[in-house]
Amino acid sequence: MRKPNLFIVGAARSGTTSIWNYLKKHPNVFMPHDELYKEPSYFTEYRGDKSLQGYLHLFSEAGEQNKWIGEASVAYLTDPLSSKQIFDFNPKSKIIIILRKPWERAYSLYNWMVQDGYEYLAPFEKALKAEEKRSRKLESGWYKPNYYWGYLYYGSGLYYQQIKRFLTLFRDQVLVLNYEELKAEPNKTCSKICSFLEIDPFSWTNEKLNPSRAVISAKVVFILRKLNNFIIYRNNQGQSLRKILPILEKRFKKLEKKLSRAVELNKDEIILGKDILYQVISCLSSLGDEFPFRSITCKKQRDLILALGQKNEPPPPMEPDTMLKLKQDYLSDLKKVYELTGIDLQ
Repeated sequence: MRKPNLFIVGAARSGTTSIWNYLKKHPNVFMPHDELYKEPSYFTEYRGDKSLQGYLHLFSEAGEQNKWIGEASVAYLTDPLSSKQIFDFNPKSKIIIILRKPWERAYSLYNWMVQDGYEYLAPFEKALKAEEKRSRKLESGWYKPNYYWGYLYYGSGLYYQQIKRFLTLFRDQVLVLNYEELKAEPNKTCSKICSFLEIDPFSWTNEKLNPSRAVISAKVVFILRKLNNFIIYRNNQGQSLRKILPILEKRFKKLEKKLSRAVELNKDEIILGKDILYQVISCLSSLGDEFPFRSITCKKQRDLILALGQKNEPPPPMEPDTMLKLKQDYLSDLKKVYELTGIDLQ
């Protein structure tokens, strides 16, 4: 199989999904077709059980017309070991990095983690306060089911060392972009990308991808993620949804009890959680076994249950005092980023 030779490495919540969506439509580029597969994170400790053969299989449909075969794992920018692993895998790879004002990116990442059921701490300020303690334990776990660096909302926005690792290894094979320019002049940014890849540009299609959504409760959606994974696991073991449904309430109570060891659930959240649980059971009952979770082909299908805990509206804006403090804290790092890349994010 041909090796991937193009990596969109981050930063998270900075337009990487938009770039992936643009490039996957280009006739000379092959990218995994759905968000479920666009971030395999193979060159990190978060890759799970994925073997090299399993990783390369994601790109098995690439043809001779595809000059570039790529993926978009934002974990690569923050993981200190990823740049060397990618270089050892394919030193001729090209790297795309896009940067966003780090305080905005931190809050956007937090909101994404909450809406996807990976973060139970609320509000944002509480998660920031917990960051130092969380950073002492590198591995993921029950209370940190996502990639380790995903919980370091502030730390993952310190771009200088992250970019330098890639520039040191890949040199002029790295393109660093500005999120603000992508928003303001997408076709200009796309022309830069295509020039970098030496392929013909085509017009940008303005689509709203991967938007942040408010949730009914961060704790409830966190439990829903656990429930979602439990259903998928049981279904993959050969159990039908009809057999799984009767035990969901018992499972929900166990999850609720375990989460309460870390953070208290108030009465309203417990009532809300049970109400959503009944919605989950009703939703799955209506599907019967026509929708087995073991035949998942897209992210929307995999995360069907999570939508019940999300609101159809954006999260509230960041608190002004929090924004001001983050701006000040990032100042020193951003000066070095400007000297390194010429991109001004202040």
